[in-house]
Amino acid sequence: NAACAGAGVGDGHLGTAQELALAARGLLDAARLLSARYHLVVTNVPYLARGNHSAELKSFIDMNYRDARADLATVFIERCMGLCATNSHSAIVSPQNWWFLGSYSSFRKKLLSKNTIETIVALGEDSWESFGNRGPLATLVIIKNQIMGPSDTLSGRCCINHPEAELPQ
Repeated sequence: NAACAGAGVGDGHLGTAQELALAARGLLDAARLLSARYHLVVTNVPYLARGNHSAELKSFIDMNYRDARADLATVFIERCMGLCATNSHSAIVSPQNWWFLGSYSSFRKKLLSKNTIETIVALGEDSWESFGNRGPLATLVIIKNQIMGPSDTLSGRCCINHPEAELPQ
């Protein structure tokens, strides 16, 4: 069969054709999942500052996530919100630098113009065992994919363990 020969089926490379079919199926599944909208998106975003991005990654981010480009973490936050259906939520663990640094100003403006931050928790650097009890200043943020209304509220909590603070016994 000439059509199968091009795929390697008639020449003893059936495994290769099956692998290609499986890879194609995986790509279709990924495209379906990434084009859908969800009621809840939950993740711990990757932490990678722009200075450590490859040229290809920088180019992709500049074309698709310009306001979030300062860090891969904020790119993922923007993408997670894009995966949310209207009036749904995303719960994200991320570094807290985007809260206040000037390089994230346009990201914050864009995020807050389209969404509502409902809960924000400062987890602190002690939240990472893998860093030997130290790591980036982490936060948990719960964002609603809807513009903030007059009855919406923001709740915040600081869970950073300060040595001078008394902890309940």
